[in-house]
This record gives sequence, C-alpha cells and structure tokens, in this order.
Amino acid sequence: CVPAAARSPRRPAAARSRRASLLAMQTAGAGGEADSVAARLETDGVLSGLTAEEARLVCWLASEEMGQAHLFAGWSAAAPDDKRRLLRQVAEMDARYPEDAAGARGLAAYVSHARTLLAESAADLNPFDGYTVSVPRDGERMEVGTASFRADEARGGAMLKDTVFVLVAGGLGERLGFDGIKVALPAETLSGATFLEIYCTALRAIEEREGGRKAPLVIMTSEDTHALTEALLLEHGYYGLQPSQVHLLRQANVPALGSNAAAFVASEEDPFTLLTKPHGHGDVHTLLHGSGLLPAFAAEGRSHIVFFQDTNVLAFKAIPAALGVSERLGLAMNSLAVPRAAGEAAGEAAGEAAGEATREAAGEEAA
Repeated sequence: CVPAAARSPRRPAAARSRRASLLAMQTAGAGGEADSVAARLETDGVLSGLTAEEARLVCWLASEEMGQAHLFAGWSAAAPDDKRRLLRQVAEMDARYPEDAAGARGLAAYVSHARTLLAESAADLNPFDGYTVSVPRDGERMEVGTASFRADEARGGAMLKDTVFVLVAGGLGERLGFDGIKVALPAETLSGATFLEIYCTALRAIEEREGGRKAPLVIMTSEDTHALTEALLLEHGYYGLQPSQVHLLRQANVPALGSNAAAFVASEEDPFTLLTKPHGHGDVHTLLHGSGLLPAFAAEGRSHIVFFQDTNVLAFKAIPAALGVSERLGLAMNSLAVPRAAGEAAGEAAGEAAGEATREAAGEEAA
C-alpha cells in the first residue's frame, strides 16, 4: 500500500492511466503505515477476493492520507464483484481529476484541498480579512440605447463571425423544483421555448447575419447532464444547428463529501457506489485546453470566446457590446454584470484593496 502523494506531479500522458494513477506509485516513507494498514485489512477480510493491485487501491483509500476506511465496513462478507464496482468508480474519478497549479492531481489532491477549505470554514476564517471592499474603479458601464452602447454593439457585432460560444451546463434543476437539466426549462412563457432552444436560435441568427459562417457552440456537461443534453439536442434536430458545430465536453464528477474530514459518501441504496457531484464551472477551462478544439478554432480564424451560463438568456442582449468593449480597450478578458441593489441575494463585482495590493473579483451573476 502506498500513498498517492508519492506520485510524480507531471507524468507523460501515457502514464496517466488508471493503473499508473493509483497503483504504480513510489513507496518511499510510507512503508510503516502501509504495512499496518494492509495487515489490518487482511485480518478483517476486507481484501478477500481482490487482486494485489486492487488490494493496494483499498489500502491507499484506507490510509491516513485519504481517510476513507469507513467505506469498507462490511466488506469481509461482500462479493468481490461488488467491491470492484466501487474501486472502478474511484479509479476513474482519480484518473480524471485535473492537475492543479502546484502539480498535484487525482483524488489525493481533491481530498487535501477539501480538508483545507473545510477547516478554514469551520474555524470561521475569512479569506478577505484586512481587505476593504469598494465599487470597482475601472470598468465600463454600458447604458442600453446610448450612442456609446450602439458603437460598441456595432463593433462587437462585426466580431461575432469569429467568436466561439461556450455554454456551461453541468447542473440539474433541483433548486428550481425541476427534475431535469436546466437548459430544458422553458425560458419563455408564451412560446415555451427552452433555454437551449433560445441559445441555438440566437446562434442561427448570427449565422444568417454573417452569410452562413457557422458559430461554434461548446457545451460543458457533467455526468448528471451529458446524456440528457445529448438526447435533447437529438430530439429537436440540434434546434437547426449542424451537429458538427456543436461540441459536448463532459466534466468528470467528484465524490460527495460527508464531513469536514472529507469523507466520501456511499449511496444508502448501494454501499458499493459513491455519491458524486460536478466539480465546478472552473473545469471548463481545463476541458477546453485538453479537448484539442482551441487549435482548430484558431485555425478557422476564431479570435474570441464567449462563456455564458445555462439560464442567462439576457446575456445575449449585451454580448455584442461586450465584445466591442473588449476590442476597443484591448482587453484579454472581461465579465458582464448587472447593477445590484443593496441586500439583494445575488453575486456582485467588487474591488478589494489591502495595502498597496488591489484585485478585482467578478461575482456569480457575471454573464
């Protein structure tokens, strides 16, 4: 049994297989704990029926580093095939968890990050202590109907033909009382058109304006939404878009956590299946980078990417002007946000200053 922390942080892609990720690890400094864990699990019958590699994976999960020994309660009487179902699920999530800025990756990195954040939250630590919040000094306020808005809109409209559109759609609609995917919700009362239909209709309008040049649409899905999104597109003929211009990138789920110790949670109905959740919107950048789509888009002459949320149809009213602002000011990135009333339950864009350092934070409601 060896800990995942012993892995080299940067391996060739070929070494990032499930086996290399979890089993082909270095054992330096881990012998004592590993031997103790293995002996205890062997005595308890947890490893019964498993191969040596599978046993090493169990030992890694039960190690102090991972802290998931609770998953193996009752395994002494469990069928080996049931045990393997959980181990396969863990191996797949470990292999797909992205590498962070420090070079750590896999579920060991996920657990480590989670414990740090949960401990800070439990201690009521405020990461913004010492910062003074203020209205951002920089930025452009776009007033619809003004001459400056129209000028930026015209400038950005000319850029639409070279723009890639990326829809972040990894969530379900439970919080809205809907048991399907959010992009299947009706966005209009009169027509009943779904959010996805409206987005695709907007892209078709851009194509007509630009003489038929296709507008690429990339949709980040999750394990919860991928099949449903694909089925919705197929059922409605991609809402008039060509299948070749729509690219679905599936985000990997991660284990749901049941405690501040980052304990994985098994299903009540099936103790050999872990409950999982999408990892977060930030994965869209990792997925795009690894998809091979960006070089292809660049070769087509695409110059800008627009990211938009799954239930934000009004963003398309301002996207051309926002592109125009980016072009006029030479911005590498910008965000769209609406004015927020004091006390309103919405994200916000704010400036925080600490000493001589200043940074800008974009709120959740940015398009």
